[in-house]
Amino acid sequence: MKNQKWYRVILKLLATSGILLIIFFSDRYIKSSIPDTLTFGAGTEQHIDLNVPVLGTFDSKYIDSEVYVDLAKTINIRGQKEGNYKIKFKLFGLFDIKDIDVNIVDTKEVMPLGMQTGIYVETSGVLVVGTGEITDYLGNVCEPARNKLKKGDYIISADGINVYTKAELVKLINESEQDSMVLKVRRNDENIEVMLERIEDIKGIYKLGIWVRDDTQGIGTLTYMDSNANFGALGHGISDVDTGELLEIEKGELYKTNIFSVIKGKIGVPGELVGKVMYGDSNYLGIIRNNTELGIFGTLDSRAVNELKEQSICDYMPVGYAYEIKNGEAKVICCIDDIISEYDIDIQKVDINDKGNKGIVFKVTDDRLIEKTGGIVQGLSGSPIIQNGKMIGAVTHVFVSDPTKGYGIFIENMLRGSTE
Repeated sequence: MKNQKWYRVILKLLATSGILLIIFFSDRYIKSSIPDTLTFGAGTEQHIDLNVPVLGTFDSKYIDSEVYVDLAKTINIRGQKEGNYKIKFKLFGLFDIKDIDVNIVDTKEVMPLGMQTGIYVETSGVLVVGTGEITDYLGNVCEPARNKLKKGDYIISADGINVYTKAELVKLINESEQDSMVLKVRRNDENIEVMLERIEDIKGIYKLGIWVRDDTQGIGTLTYMDSNANFGALGHGISDVDTGELLEIEKGELYKTNIFSVIKGKIGVPGELVGKVMYGDSNYLGIIRNNTELGIFGTLDSRAVNELKEQSICDYMPVGYAYEIKNGEAKVICCIDDIISEYDIDIQKVDINDKGNKGIVFKVTDDRLIEKTGGIVQGLSGSPIIQNGKMIGAVTHVFVSDPTKGYGIFIENMLRGSTE
């Protein structure tokens, strides 16, 4: 009898635990299926398919009272005017499920570009990429910057004199008449002062034992331009190759580029577009104003705007927001062999709540692009993604384990990044 009693207790515990687990995972599923944010144009009607098999309550500033809705069916919302709103969903009208921030914005159209561009940026201060040893003129090994400066520090002045370039810093170090120098350093948005000893090496040159950088260049893809000549590119930020940190830029410029060859991507080895940035006034395209995790942004030169319009294979088109994106067929616009073309891709996953640059997972299905590049290669970051006549995002990263697969950023995230 005692064994039967314990058996019934265990069964009840297991049943209770099972119910709690079902409730827990159901709650997580429902919350992950409902977007954190909805963005769409003013004056447009949106048809939102959440496909959540529960009844809920739609309560927002759009209406004066609660409206019961079936979240498994299409919800129709019309944005009357620009502004920020909140929608509250309640299960059975009793239990809070989730709040959605609704942003109604000016109806946006952009021109997808998909053309490679040369990128040149100068850092805001002199970037420290490492510290090292110095052999002084007596043969002693010194390391004056050890544990004082770190990778990612920005030197903004030396002995009270502002420095903007590596050459300026080197000049001050050699011309100083003091045994030590006081550097003002920006570290994690905080300014600190660091004193370093000047070391004279065996060649009679004074050094501080630091490796620095003041500029960088590379090749990426222009994603879009709007009617005001503003552009977005890359879909991710420009990071330093040594520190991995997002570069704080003082200024930057876009130039035409000459692609020499394509190194095809292979499993475990990302491919690359190999080319040269074509500097000079005749090749100037525009100014870079912002470098963010969501892309680089700036303004195009008027001459460049006209050239890009002639070369683009698309006209201005509406922006497609995250909740509109569907798994299945889409297009990516790439420039290979100096020819801009559309290529087929298959969207395999959409994370509607992603606020970064990996909300879309896709696979290249077009044999033409696979034959040319192996899939997604370095230099294609920023290539526009089109679905159902709308621009929905841009290529950002490649899967190292499979060069035919990659990540994409939502275009709405890029547009948000352009204002940060």
